[in-house]
Amino acid sequence: MDRIFLSYARADENIARQVYDRLVYSRHEVWWDCVDMPNRGLTFIEEIRQAIEASERIVVILSGNSLSSEYVTAEWSFALRIGKVVHPALFEASLLDVPYALRRYD
Repeated sequence: MDRIFLSYARADENIARQVYDRLVYSRHEVWWDCVDMPNRGLTFIEEIRQAIEASERIVVILSGNSLSSEYVTAEWSFALRIGKVVHPALFEASLLDVPYALRRYD
């Protein structure tokens, strides 16, 4: 199974938990900061980038909260720059809200 990085806005933690649980139940290895972010003396950004680099794909929960989050945008933008597969998952958002760079992904 691919390792998946889960990107979301902190305000959407409840939906992120549900997505995480379903992916784990489906036997995916999922990196989620609430579970997998040890304090190793790295900055938050370094920790996130290393986790994205170590993942084969990224699932981005797109909501009004995440669409306005600089952190979430930085996560999926970085993933695209390094050639990772990005899967947008809409939550209280429409297809029209999906950023142009993510529209070609399913």
